[in-house]
Amino acid sequence: MSKYFKKIVAFVFLILIGTGINSREIKDFKVIAFYTGKNDKAHISFVNEANQWFKELGKKYHYTYDSTNDCSKMTFEFLSKYDVVIFLDSRPDSVMQRKAFQEYMENASL
Repeated sequence: MSKYFKKIVAFVFLILIGTGINSREIKDFKVIAFYTGKNDKAHISFVNEANQWFKELGKKYHYTYDSTNDCSKMTFEFLSKYDVVIFLDSRPDSVMQRKAFQEYMENASL
């Protein structure tokens, strides 16, 4: 596992800990990760490793991990089904996607 990947994972878990989520509260916790995973071999490798690792961790700590490379799913309705949104190697590209993510963040409850 690369040092870069470990740092990102540590950062994500610091965020989860900082929001007061502990292993007893993670039941039914849902995570969605968006990625492109193309063109750059390092990004492709990272995305594959991250998707596998987060899915395995989800089994261990009882949360659901989904991932997609279909950014057209980035709507408020879709995002609102999840507690955490991760962008593995990309960001919302269109104005509509950015607005959907902004609406999701503005309506998020901890």
